[in-house]
Amino acid sequence: MIELNAPQIIQNYASSDLRDRQVLYAITALTIFAGAAFALFKNNYDGERRIVKKQNLDLQRYQKSIIRARDEAEKASKAKAEFLSTMSHEIRTPLNAVIGMSYILLDEDPRPDQVRNLDILKFSAENLLSLVNDVLDYSKIEAGKLVFEEADFHLDELLSSLRQAHSMKAEEHETELVLFRSDLVPEV
Repeated sequence: MIELNAPQIIQNYASSDLRDRQVLYAITALTIFAGAAFALFKNNYDGERRIVKKQNLDLQRYQKSIIRARDEAEKASKAKAEFLSTMSHEIRTPLNAVIGMSYILLDEDPRPDQVRNLDILKFSAENLLSLVNDVLDYSKIEAGKLVFEEADFHLDELLSSLRQAHSMKAEEHETELVLFRSDLVPEV
């Protein structure tokens, strides 16, 4: 087909010896080219393989460091939870004594000027106990064991108690503490 379509490409050899030499040269050139191409591809493959091995080692080191960091974070979290739990229980005991004593003192017919201070003491101690309980609730939140409860309260009493609890500090700084309740807040 080449002979018919492109006769100028076909070469007539004067001797078979010349033809054999040219075929040998062509085979040698193709062999050298194939060897060079193989060497190039092999070098490229080996280089890529080294890069992949290095990346795998880096990933393994990174994974180990992440696991180590996670384990340390879990230990720290457990230590924090245990500390918070222990400290809040230790704080509760004397705090309950303070609350109990404020009730006892209020029941013993204190002087009118002492009643205000005892009310502030009782409110502040109960508030502090509530905060300690919130710390315990924080531990429950982390453990997924917190249960919300709905409790009625009297807003006016709460606001008044807060005002009383902070009034002494305000007086020390010669600051007027004013309680304002909007008419939009419903009375219960």
